[in-house]
Amino acid sequence: MKKLRITIEGKSYEVEVEEIGGAKHPAPQPPSAFAPVELAHAAALPHVEAPVSGRSGDVPCPLGGMVISVVAQLNQEVRQGDVLVIVEAMKMNTQIFAPTDGKVTEILVKSGDAVTEGQTLVRIT
Repeated sequence: MKKLRITIEGKSYEVEVEEIGGAKHPAPQPPSAFAPVELAHAAALPHVEAPVSGRSGDVPCPLGGMVISVVAQLNQEVRQGDVLVIVEAMKMNTQIFAPTDGKVTEILVKSGDAVTEGQTLVRIT
């Protein structure tokens, strides 16, 4: 085992890594033998969560990526949970849902647009 330090978004973490190949290595230990992750480290890892938007009715993008599809249409009545936009990030599609019932009053992106975290995609009233 090698002990390494990695840095993610400015935060340093110490990890143990098993070397594979070359000399024989002891059998891996069952997961129960691994040390639990400290809460301070787990909280510091990045996660995808919709940011708080600036205006009531704004539907923000929860992560940066590219708009694959705009499902919502202007003046469409939507219900909470309806898919509005699909964004691709890191080769995975993320559906952006309506946070509340309402009417789509503005669509601020189109298919192929690059978007950033927190950017407003759609407005609902």
